[in-house]
Amino acid sequence: MTVLHGVNWDRIDRSGHYVAVSRGTSGFLTEEINRTERIMLERHRIQGLLPLVVEEEDLELRLYYACSGLRPLAQELRFHPLEEEDLARLIVDLVFVLENGRAHLLQDHRFVLDLDQVYLSHETKSPELVYLPLRSMDEEEDFQSRWHKLISAIREGVKDTSGQVLRVLDSLLQHKAHPMEYKKGLLSALKQSSKLSVEQEGLIHPHQRKIPTSLSPSTLTESSLSLNKGGEALGSPKSFQSPAGKGVMAQQSQATPTAQQAPSLTLSDKQKLILIVPVLLSWGLFAWFAAEWLLFAALGITVFAVSVGYHLSKGQTKGWKEPLSPNPLMESDHKGQENVDRQKKPKAASSPIADPGSARPPAVDFMQEPLIPSASIAAASGQDSEYFATLSSRTVLLFDPKATVLLKQPDSSTTGCRAYLEWNKPDAAPVRIPIKEEGLVIGRETLDLPFSSDTKELSRQHCELLHQDGTWIIRDLGSKNGTQVNGSPLIPYKEYPLEQGDQLELARLHFRFQK
Repeated sequence: MTVLHGVNWDRIDRSGHYVAVSRGTSGFLTEEINRTERIMLERHRIQGLLPLVVEEEDLELRLYYACSGLRPLAQELRFHPLEEEDLARLIVDLVFVLENGRAHLLQDHRFVLDLDQVYLSHETKSPELVYLPLRSMDEEEDFQSRWHKLISAIREGVKDTSGQVLRVLDSLLQHKAHPMEYKKGLLSALKQSSKLSVEQEGLIHPHQRKIPTSLSPSTLTESSLSLNKGGEALGSPKSFQSPAGKGVMAQQSQATPTAQQAPSLTLSDKQKLILIVPVLLSWGLFAWFAAEWLLFAALGITVFAVSVGYHLSKGQTKGWKEPLSPNPLMESDHKGQENVDRQKKPKAASSPIADPGSARPPAVDFMQEPLIPSASIAAASGQDSEYFATLSSRTVLLFDPKATVLLKQPDSSTTGCRAYLEWNKPDAAPVRIPIKEEGLVIGRETLDLPFSSDTKELSRQHCELLHQDGTWIIRDLGSKNGTQVNGSPLIPYKEYPLEQGDQLELARLHFRFQK
């Protein structure tokens, strides 16, 4: 449980995962919540906001925000640092959520701008914010200050250290710009770095998140083409020259062999007539007599006709293959260049005898020279045969009878560690996994674990163990198959204390916690 904006935040499981917001052990009074905003959030699914459920008990209200399948932004930045392009899209999407909130009569200063309370979808990576309809939010820190703290925290989680987008972002942070200025500046920076096409010049919508990494000829604009010394666009069709000196666009007007066209999937008129007439006749009889058996007969004839028509059209394409070369013009240009290079390449001398005036020594065939004299080989083989002949009569000393026997050897893997996990392998001795002071993240991406690469049921970041204030805690990181402690499932991203001998179960892997 954490405290933020003077209220308590906790995670619960009630037929789904929720973030519970309350004031201490009690709920909120009716006067503390804006009634208009509460009705707006309860009755409408606002895009970019977590759904709100309000429960009333003994004249007290409790707020629950659904967060199933979502991951906090703080955890995402921790394990997956953002690229420059992803950073710009995330900030623009956050501005979109603020604009969408204003359209639903919501106020900016009541949005919760904290890394732990900003959530990302696993599929679209679109942000989801929490909106608190509390009147006490009017007395909190200024919205502009909280916005810049959030953007600064996101900026620290970026992998790149330089770039056009980051330079614009640093300038906006320095001047404490308005969120709308962030949107305009970052979109302009993305266009200058050729990360946005013409179709994505406007507002980035969370469901239109894909930004092309390469521009096709149909999306090239004058702004995306650089100029050469003569003032001609490098990306224009005139700049693509063939080896013969003629442009590709000029060659298209000449007679060139075209690629094989894919056969049509349509049927002939006769085939259509044969298939349609029985269908129409069966449905006509059903419409006239309205009998149940005629309905089933008409459905069967219709399915049969559709199946026959599909197989007939599919049979026309049997044996057709798409040509390997999608552009015969470019293929002919490459072949022409290869012929020119082959003609210009000097031919090697046909005589194998080296030129007396050249400095290159004649080639020597090392395979013809013996690398080891035959006498040495014979001597070595004789020694080997003598050794193996007397091997059975030799005595080997397994250990020194006068040596002192060490009763217990300390485990070097857990030396210096304050806690460890015992992995109970089936039909094998337990394996100790040390837990360092900074903690341990268990998952497939933790390569130094003995089971990470073999367990497909384990998530990439399944759970983590941390040492805080003298207590060991465990936290599930939103794993797909969940984490259990002593048979009780854990709520994702909620901290649970660990005691000596606790049993952990992760994706059919069993551990015992030891301190």
